[in-house]
Amino acid sequence: MPDWTCDRCGYTNLGPAGQRPPKRCPVCQSTRIRIRTAPTQTSLERTPTPQEIYAQIRALHRRPPEEQETGRRDLANSGIHILALSTKEPLSTLLPRKEAEHILHLVTKEGFALAVVEGTVAAVSPASPIRLHLGVSEPLLRELQKAAGEA
Repeated sequence: MPDWTCDRCGYTNLGPAGQRPPKRCPVCQSTRIRIRTAPTQTSLERTPTPQEIYAQIRALHRRPPEEQETGRRDLANSGIHILALSTKEPLSTLLPRKEAEHILHLVTKEGFALAVVEGTVAAVSPASPIRLHLGVSEPLLRELQKAAGEA
């Protein structure tokens, strides 16, 4: 099923096959509309609700370190990339430069959000059910630019 995303505000609209996207985003009136192909789902797969995603993020804090990677992987499959479990350490000390460059590209070019979610620093895909709740934190963006060597 084709869909389209606004590259300015991240609004994503799933539409019927063959439907053309509008000339302007209904949320922000931007003309930066991009057609995307939604991933196909089997009958066993479903998109988690925002409440389930927030609960998964909260649960990361309670898991032992050896189990956190599984939780991070599950969240990444939902379009949420966990950068740090707390805001105490700057991103420049936590992220390798290549990873920081990749996340910076996602935020600045692909419409990902960059925010503190449930006390966790995360980059959130435009296709994620929680993306519309989030924006780009300017202080986190500056930290990410520093980690990527752009500041």
